[in-house]
Amino acid sequence: MSWNAEGLRRKLLEVQRWLSDKKVDVVAIQEAQMPANKTINIPGFQTASVTRRARGRRADGAVKGGDVAIYIRDGLHFQRLEDRPLDGSDDVTEWCGVRLFLPSSSQQASQPSIDIHNFYRPPIRPGENDDRVDNFALSLRTNSDCIVTGDFNAHHPSWDHRCDDADDVGQRLADWIASGDWHTLNSGAPTHADYRGNTGAPDVTACNRGLARRCEWTVGEDLGSDHLPQLIEVTCHGGRPRRIRKTKWAFHKADWDGFSAGIETVLESTPPPPDASTEQLLGLFNRVLLYQSTTAIPRGARADPRPWALDPELVEAVAERREARDAMKQDRSRAAKDRWLEAKRRAAKVEEEAKTRSFREFASTTLNKPTNIGRVTKVLRKMEGSVQACPGHALQGDRGLAVEDLEKATSFVRTYSRVSRQVGFRRGRSAEENLGRMIQTVQDGWNKPKPRGKPVDGVTAEKFVLMAYDFSRAYDVIDHRMLQLKLLREEAVDIHQLRSGHWARSEQYLHRIGRRPTPECAQCDDKECPAGRCLVCSEAADTPAHVLLECPCLYGPRLRALGNIIGAAHDVRRDDVVAALAAGYMAHKSRSATLPLRR
Repeated sequence: MSWNAEGLRRKLLEVQRWLSDKKVDVVAIQEAQMPANKTINIPGFQTASVTRRARGRRADGAVKGGDVAIYIRDGLHFQRLEDRPLDGSDDVTEWCGVRLFLPSSSQQASQPSIDIHNFYRPPIRPGENDDRVDNFALSLRTNSDCIVTGDFNAHHPSWDHRCDDADDVGQRLADWIASGDWHTLNSGAPTHADYRGNTGAPDVTACNRGLARRCEWTVGEDLGSDHLPQLIEVTCHGGRPRRIRKTKWAFHKADWDGFSAGIETVLESTPPPPDASTEQLLGLFNRVLLYQSTTAIPRGARADPRPWALDPELVEAVAERREARDAMKQDRSRAAKDRWLEAKRRAAKVEEEAKTRSFREFASTTLNKPTNIGRVTKVLRKMEGSVQACPGHALQGDRGLAVEDLEKATSFVRTYSRVSRQVGFRRGRSAEENLGRMIQTVQDGWNKPKPRGKPVDGVTAEKFVLMAYDFSRAYDVIDHRMLQLKLLREEAVDIHQLRSGHWARSEQYLHRIGRRPTPECAQCDDKECPAGRCLVCSEAADTPAHVLLECPCLYGPRLRALGNIIGAAHDVRRDDVVAALAAGYMAHKSRSATLPLRR
């Protein structure tokens, strides 16, 4: 979809609904009018490329309006185009471009792609308040599939049937199309209506002739701008597009009565053969279950969340605006034009109110629910307008372009391992020494002056940016070593009490001090007393020596810690061994839900 939005922010809710209904994958916006130092994000889309207006009508004047952007639906992969296909002296025309990677089949050797170029050439009216110079000239040459779209403010009979004489910019654009292997997709239908009721087609979409056979161009519905969206449908060859959402069974909507009745009917009407085996009967029953499930239990992917679509006032206002615009095409009177302008203002006001209500509901319900800190952080960053990394952006790896997620991960692992070997950890050094070297290397890299000219791709990232990963890795190593030395308070208490012979978790010790009386014996020091037997093995009193050296239920932990199932006194001098055996004993002890009956 290509569209001059005339300001995207106030029309965002209606645009979201329209994009969801039309299943649009790529959105090229002209005159997005982005806020200062922020970008407008469309839910469900990646902000692939944004170019802001460089200058105003006067060289020393304010820069207002403009801005072009391209959005790519989540799940699709792309690469930003950097080479500007315009004349070097043209500082007026705005451009951004991406390379969209299409799903490839196993028979294709290379990744198929389509280059998409988005242009906006503002109208130039030379005079006292406008000192811009019209140097518009395209220098785009391509050997692959390519689409050129945008608002050129150019009129020519080739794409505007209401135009009899081409203007200067339209003639230049038509000559460029005719000189190369290009084809205009416009059908001649008007894409713009000014506030005086005049219509025309300043928006143009062209592509190479090989791709034109697979393209279909139509004009979309009114979305609140004086321009209508251009909808370009491209038939792509290759494998199926990757499914983003998984289908799920809606069991809460199932017709269980019909499900049971259908199974009974099928089983009664088609009895199995008398000599059928168990496997055959099971397969028949499974087929009947699956068939009845498809008819009685709904299944599908969860629809895109569209809270604004349920606002009846907004739906009514949009319908009135579109009706007024259609009526203006038939009636060119002043009253029809005023009706359209009034309906347009009302729809914009209602959408702003619906957006405010939606945000208030979101802030009072979703943000007030207990949730993890990661989700809250993402919401706050989005509200602050911070730039989020696009997961579909293709990266230049060490062995070529990395498009798929697996290719990106593999390339990162190779690069990271190479950098770690060069400037990372060394065996034989302590964690503190490695950490000091990391800090010094990172500081040296950050304090270096910028290289002259264009730096070699990947050198800065390999040398200084990826150093942060080694930096965090050094912290992890130190944290692990400190955790090995710092035991929890409960473990420290268990270690001290086991070594002193006064373990508060021992049945024999509690019985000896009178905290575990039984009907037969209230208190005694005899280690052979049944009241002081080990609750895990019931073979002897659970004294510290029994727990650490003899208990048969701790053969496994003792073998892993000491290398022997029966330990000696000198084997349990280490704190971690004592803590591990105590934890193993308590784990076995907790499995007995009730205490055994004392006799």
